[in-house]
Amino acid sequence: MVSTVKSSKPGHEWFEATGEGGERLEGLAQDDGQLSGSDLAAIAENARQVIWGAFVGLAPTQSDTPWVIIRAVDSMFYEIDSDDEVVLDKINSTYKDVRTGEAPITSWLLDHGDE
Repeated sequence: MVSTVKSSKPGHEWFEATGEGGERLEGLAQDDGQLSGSDLAAIAENARQVIWGAFVGLAPTQSDTPWVIIRAVDSMFYEIDSDDEVVLDKINSTYKDVRTGEAPITSWLLDHGDE
């Protein structure tokens, strides 16, 4: 599922990405669009950068249970939330600057422009 990132300011949320794929992702995010992982990967190939946004992978056997949540935060970092050790190990072995946080952040204090 592709979705917006919530602001701590009630009623404000956003998704922002660049490139042709970014525009398609933005459209999906407005309706919490669901698509397969392979379809998401194909669209992401044509996105230059995800600045703000959330991606929720659902468990294959339980389609209402999040398996992994990836949040893009102000083009500065990605927050990953998963209980799947294989996912976390893959991220740790693939990326150099991986840090462990206390708990997932569900909204951001930053205001996004004049929205």
